[in-house]
Amino acid sequence: MSFLWTVGMTCILLPMNYAASVFGTSAGSFFLGLDYTVLTITSVVFAAPFVDYSGPKTSLGLSCLALICYLACFVVADMVENEALKYVIMSIGMSLDGAFGSIGWVAQGMYYSRVAYLYHQKQVGLPLLQPVSDH
Repeated sequence: MSFLWTVGMTCILLPMNYAASVFGTSAGSFFLGLDYTVLTITSVVFAAPFVDYSGPKTSLGLSCLALICYLACFVVADMVENEALKYVIMSIGMSLDGAFGSIGWVAQGMYYSRVAYLYHQKQVGLPLLQPVSDH
């Protein structure tokens, strides 16, 4: 699990470092600030209701797809010649990362707490009172 976390964080941080090297540190700071601003707003307002509605498994799956789109935005932005369009594409990618990153963290917490609860129930010999489902 630690290895997968490291790979995931590398996929998130590497494009940000690349953006800073291509556009300069002020652009890298802007994109990182945008990412964390969207992450904070989404965490406070939107993430928990979204995960409650769609369920933790679906939310984790959507978060993974959004991470792929986030990485694809950097690839596309690297191919574009127009600087303003690069900023727009990278801003979309950073917004996706922020929004679905917060949803993924909430979903991960809900999913792991459910699995830990079921594991505990099984270890102490109690009947499983909560089925493992998406809702």
